[in-house]
Amino acid sequence: MKKTIILVIAVLLAVVPNVQASYSKILTNAQVNLEGSSQHYATVFDTDGTAYSHLAGDGHITKTTGVGTSPSTSMVMNSTGWALGSGSGNTSFTGFYGFMISGDYLQFGDSFTDSVWRVNKNTGAITEYVSASQIIAHTGQTSSQLLSPTTVGPSGEHYFYEGKSDSILRTNGLGVVETYITDAQLTAVAGNDKVSGGIAFDSSGNLIWGSTTSDSIYSWSGTGGSTLLSTVQITAVTGESAAGFGDIFAAPDGLVYFYESTSDGIMSFDPNDAANTLAFVLTEGELIAGPAGTDNVAQLSWYDGNIGWTSFAAADKGYYAVPEPMTLVLLGFGGLGLLKRRRIS
Repeated sequence: MKKTIILVIAVLLAVVPNVQASYSKILTNAQVNLEGSSQHYATVFDTDGTAYSHLAGDGHITKTTGVGTSPSTSMVMNSTGWALGSGSGNTSFTGFYGFMISGDYLQFGDSFTDSVWRVNKNTGAITEYVSASQIIAHTGQTSSQLLSPTTVGPSGEHYFYEGKSDSILRTNGLGVVETYITDAQLTAVAGNDKVSGGIAFDSSGNLIWGSTTSDSIYSWSGTGGSTLLSTVQITAVTGESAAGFGDIFAAPDGLVYFYESTSDGIMSFDPNDAANTLAFVLTEGELIAGPAGTDNVAQLSWYDGNIGWTSFAAADKGYYAVPEPMTLVLLGFGGLGLLKRRRIS
């Protein structure tokens, strides 16, 4: 019996590094989508485990409690409320990769209105935090263009790539816009002023972005920038000839996660040693073999100590996440307990 237990433990420890890369469906689309919207852009989790989901088409925001046990979903903001509260008359909104929590608010940049918005997560009240006209007044352009690279910074302010001025801007209170990285500064660091996919602040307060123009990932400290991962370093791991970027997410575990859109996998790295720690979390094959059934990954977020995401292409546009690795070990040892009980009986 002892030899059997030792053998099973050895097998468990050997397979955990591989098994932990599998993933699970955490929430179905039906559990978060209260208006039958066509797209599920993002689900983010508050510190108490409450999930907030951004649905597009008939754009609305929902709140789900009891995730992992008995999910119960209620409306935070419906599509009619958005059309009226935003003054846009449009029942949809697109938060892209920057739908996040900032204190009592769900905060995002919207590509339809080209403004930054806050929705009170408790009351559903809508605030135009920074308007398109205020952005235009700051940049001096004739129009504004909020694209997918947006994020909430450490102070709760919104940082976003503005496509007309080709710069990264930030809010600094209601109605206030500032430039965080200029067009010239982006070019000095990356050789181009294009920002692709998502952006994120690492645990040291550095802003991370990728550019599919130069197929590399960069970092900005607030005063200067550098290359974190070159094309050669990324393709050495992916085996591809180029690199591309979807969302980028800096996690509480200190790692930076991103969707690599050329190999169609989720990768991670330690920003303090990016080249030597870059690795796949889930490969394209593992994504397709899992419950989503697709390699399409939209916004990344953090669930129960692990990376999670939504997908535009999944048959069930729900929320998926890598399971807690320790859970697998505990399940394994639970199996040992069952084995022991059967042996005794």
